[in-house]
Amino acid sequence: MNGSSLVIATDPDADRFQLAEKNDGSWHIFTGNEMGALLAWWKWYNWRRLNPDKSAEDVYIINSAVSSKIARTIAETEGFKYEETLTGFKWMANKAATLRSQGKTVLMAWEESIGYMPGDALDKDGVITSAIFADYASFLHAKNMTFQQQLAELYANTLKVVGLNYFRFQLLPVNSSNNMITFTLENGSMFTIRSSGTEPKVKFYLEVISKKDEEEANKQLQVLIKAIIETFLVPEKYELIWRS
Repeated sequence: MNGSSLVIATDPDADRFQLAEKNDGSWHIFTGNEMGALLAWWKWYNWRRLNPDKSAEDVYIINSAVSSKIARTIAETEGFKYEETLTGFKWMANKAATLRSQGKTVLMAWEESIGYMPGDALDKDGVITSAIFADYASFLHAKNMTFQQQLAELYANTLKVVGLNYFRFQLLPVNSSNNMITFTLENGSMFTIRSSGTEPKVKFYLEVISKKDEEEANKQLQVLIKAIIETFLVPEKYELIWRS
């Protein structure tokens, strides 16, 4: 990599984005949710910097039902709005267009499958996302921080502030093609099981919240994965093959 510590990339048609960072001699390839969390904070930070005295009641960030709810947590912490849609940018883009037609500000929309809509275009855009992350990298470099450090700080700050002991309801449109169910656990952790719309697959998505540390969260994650497979998927009975 010619001494580089950061790689910014898109797929061939430049609608998806990927970030990788070298730290202590090894590369970390960020997940879609990690990059979404980083970008959500950055978009909010810059909006607030440019609008220090303006109310955020009409400011929104959108993501899909299978993506990390860190965006909702940041919104609750900072005082702006969060919207959740079904999977896919047709839903998020339509929601963004509706909100903007009502005079609202939509900072971004994103999905865990490394798709981000951080600009005016109503679709995922790897080019604009790349430019934003390049600017973001310059900001962090000036503070002598890495993206991994920024992410750790973001998780620590937001999850310490917001309580988790309340119910959540999200009204989403339902039709016969949307085979998906989401479970929210007592501690705020969530998992979603759904069938793929394009492949013969059953997918599940997990987000574990721990009040202790990352090690404890990883332990909970492994327990939850095992429970989902044994209780809901039952691969021996339905002849399912594991694909990570």
